[in-house]
Amino acid sequence: MNNKKIFHINDVANVGKLLVDGQRNLGYDSQLFNIKIPFAKQNGKDLQKYEKIKWIQFHEKLNRSDVIPFINTFNIIIGHFSYGIIGVAELESMSCKKPVISYFNYPNFYDEGPPILKTKDPHLIAEYIKGIIIDNKIIQVGEKCFNWLKENHEFNNIAKKITEYYDF
Repeated sequence: MNNKKIFHINDVANVGKLLVDGQRNLGYDSQLFNIKIPFAKQNGKDLQKYEKIKWIQFHEKLNRSDVIPFINTFNIIIGHFSYGIIGVAELESMSCKKPVISYFNYPNFYDEGPPILKTKDPHLIAEYIKGIIIDNKIIQVGEKCFNWLKENHEFNNIAKKITEYYDF
C-alpha cells in the first residue's frame, strides 16, 4: 500500500496521540501515514513526545501564497475538533478536492451540512483515515467536498441566495 500524506490543521496533541494509538490499537502499518503538523514551535511541549516518530513531521507557518500548493501535496486533511466549526483551512482543503475529517456541530446552519467526515472520537477518526485509504475513496470523498463547497460558498450562489432572501 502506498504511503498517504495527511495534513492536520489543529488539535495537534490530541491527533498525534490518536494516530499513535490508532497505529497500535488498530494495527496500522506505520508506513500508512505521513503526518505534517503546522506551527510546531508555537504548539509547545505537548509535541516533544512525537518528535521521534518518523511518520509525524512538523513545519513552520506558510506564506499565504504557498497554502493551496501545500494542501495539494496531501491526500487527506484533518481539521479542527475543538470548536465544532469548519474554518478557512477546511474550506480551502475542500476547494482542492481533499477529504476533510473534522467535527461540525452546526447541522442546521446549511440546508445540507458539509460532507466532511464528522467526529470527535479518536478511534473513528483513525477508522475514517483507514477506510478512505484502503477503500481508495480519496477522490470520491474529495469531489463531494468540492461540489458542496461550490453550492454553499461560491459567490454567485451566495448572491442568488441573498437576492432571494431579500426578494430583489
